[in-house]
Amino acid sequence: MSTINATTVQATNVQDTAGANSSTTAQLTSGRAKAWIDFTGTGTVATNSSFNVSGLTDLGTGQYLVTFTTAFATNEYVVSVCASDQVRDITTAQSSSSWVNQTEGYSPSTTSVFINLSNGAAYSDRSYASVICCGDQ
Repeated sequence: MSTINATTVQATNVQDTAGANSSTTAQLTSGRAKAWIDFTGTGTVATNSSFNVSGLTDLGTGQYLVTFTTAFATNEYVVSVCASDQVRDITTAQSSSSWVNQTEGYSPSTTSVFINLSNGAAYSDRSYASVICCGDQ
């Protein structure tokens, strides 16, 4: 196997080593997750794994600030949030909601996103939470 070292690579298509699973450069720059985090939101809040996330701040019950390593180009990016108290157990019914908050003094930012988690009725720390952000960087 040969190794190529380069500072700039220009391509129309990118494939895996088997020549399959193609992605265009447009898909890579605009259509893929640009930041994500999987974290434990109860007790001592902890990041389990992440990409392009430089920090997670516990702001109170069910409220978190996710800070990005590389900022988004604008504050108009897509955020998806999931939370549960059961890890990977789709047979357990749960009441859970989550959303991006702009009502408590936090406005959309290119460098961070403010997340709320609830048990359906009130803010609530959740055992397992994940945030995925897509947009231009």
